[in-house]
Amino acid sequence: MEAVSALVFHGLTDQIPRKVWIAFIVARYFGLRSYTAIYGMLYVSFALGAGMSPLIFGYNFDVYGNYHFMLTLSALVLIGGAAALLPLGRYRDFDATE
Repeated sequence: MEAVSALVFHGLTDQIPRKVWIAFIVARYFGLRSYTAIYGMLYVSFALGAGMSPLIFGYNFDVYGNYHFMLTLSALVLIGGAAALLPLGRYRDFDATE
């Protein structure tokens, strides 16, 4: 029962907000005309990152015996991704047809 509770809690606190955040950002910044294409590309990139990162982290641990390099690289990528959101500025105003 504890495992089920943990999975439900993880899904509610981690996965759902991430998906909602991506959907909200795409709709507000890019409109609905190309919503599905942009959302799909972003979601695929998240899925590839989530699927490949354990393999990359594991390989790095096997080669170097620690996670220092990968954690440092992950922190730098996180900072770079956050910085990439800064130039977006305010939301655009879209007509009902967009």
